[in-house]
Amino acid sequence: MSEDTPDGVTQATITHFENYTLPRLLQLQQKVSQGSRLDERDADFLQKLLQRLTADKAKVDLREDWQLFYQRLISLCHDITEKGLKNASNASSRLQS
Repeated sequence: MSEDTPDGVTQATITHFENYTLPRLLQLQQKVSQGSRLDERDADFLQKLLQRLTADKAKVDLREDWQLFYQRLISLCHDITEKGLKNASNASSRLQS
C-alpha cells in the first residue's frame, strides 16, 4: 500500500472526523461565537476529543503531513473552550449585577 493511500483505520478515522467531529466542532464554534455557554455535553465532547488527540500525538509526530492539521484542530478546540469560558464568566457577571 502506498503512503498516499490510507489504511482502513486511517480511513475510518477520517470518515468519522468528516461526518461527526468536524460538524460538531463547527456547531460549538458558532455557539460560542454567538455568546452562548458550553453545556455539560459540549464540555464532555471537547474533553474526550482532546484526550484522543493527546493520545494520538506520538503518531502524528511521525507524520509530517498530519502535523498542521493536528495543530489547527488543537487550536480550534482551545478557541472554543476559551470563548465558552469567557461567555460563562460574562453570564455569571451579569447575574451578579
